[in-house]
Amino acid sequence: MTAPNSKSDDSTSDDSEIEETEAQQPEATPEAEPTTAAEPVAPVAEPIDIDNYSKLGPGPLDAIRFRWTARRDESGRYFVAETIGPHSRPLVLGPMRRDEVVEFIDERERESRRRFDALKSEMTIGKHAPASSDS
Repeated sequence: MTAPNSKSDDSTSDDSEIEETEAQQPEATPEAEPTTAAEPVAPVAEPIDIDNYSKLGPGPLDAIRFRWTARRDESGRYFVAETIGPHSRPLVLGPMRRDEVVEFIDERERESRRRFDALKSEMTIGKHAPASSDS
């Protein structure tokens, strides 16, 4: 009867040795793989050069197209010059914080594009709509 007990005692001591060895070894996970400096973990977005950052609104004619251009004054404050066509006097908006400038210009351009697309859609639908008779 002592033989079965001694085997279980031996297997228990062997199991505890294996558990201790496994506990000492770090677990291999895909995240734990070493990375080199040549392989970035996440793509890094290039910083935007805010000085002279510019967007052009939609439209068929340059003379009626909006343009928004960021400018920085001597004291480091940022302004946005909004023009219609190449020869108009700019409407200057600001001062703004550096992080607000790109967001402001992008929002103005999106809104301008949305309005242009709506107008274009109305004009296209108007051409295909049946003529109403007032008689």
